[in-house]
Amino acid sequence: MSSTAQAIAFRALLAGLGTTGSDADLIDEITALEQLTTAISARQARLTDAFATRHRARLIENGMATADARRSVCAQIALARRDSPQRGSRHVGLAHTLVHELPQILQVMEHGEGSEWRATLIARETTHLSPDDRARIDAAIAPHLSGWSDQHTAQQARGWAHRLDPNGAADRARQAVTDRRVTIRPAPDCMTYLTALLPLKEGVSVYGALHRAAMTANSTADDHRSKGQVMA
Repeated sequence: MSSTAQAIAFRALLAGLGTTGSDADLIDEITALEQLTTAISARQARLTDAFATRHRARLIENGMATADARRSVCAQIALARRDSPQRGSRHVGLAHTLVHELPQILQVMEHGEGSEWRATLIARETTHLSPDDRARIDAAIAPHLSGWSDQHTAQQARGWAHRLDPNGAADRARQAVTDRRVTIRPAPDCMTYLTALLPLKEGVSVYGALHRAAMTANSTADDHRSKGQVMA
């Protein structure tokens, strides 16, 4: 039986399972399925990198420009994962990073520990580092990843990156300021999300001003709005 047929059969097996066990049984199965989800993400990463490497090389060999070949690969991965082309590009990039630069993190995922999102956080916080520095972080973080939260994972990866390349961290901070912007996107029920990406000092100042204004407004007995409503 091919691996694809096995995956289809396993999916059918899951669909046929009941929910009649004890509460403890249900929790145990939820835990096991979460571990399986992580292992599946690791398998997807290996398959994605293998496909991207082979197919991109084939397209370039047949005369396609490198950038166009990459776009084609990312589009096909996005289609396979039912995602947007932009997210397809992220999947390809993360897969390459895990397979070639964070192999111990990938092995942890294959054992059902950690998560695809935590791997993404590590990759994001170390993207500016050399392969050697990433290898050091890979070896340092992998043994502990199973017991860490998302936030702690990001903090640890960021801390290691700062220690290994403090100048790079400063350069990233300076570059990040140039990405400051205000965006708007639709929300349900005739609402919108108005978002500002600001440097830390300015962002804290804006929030503080809104908070102080809201606390002052809320001090009147006739104002029944919440602090969040007043800040808005």
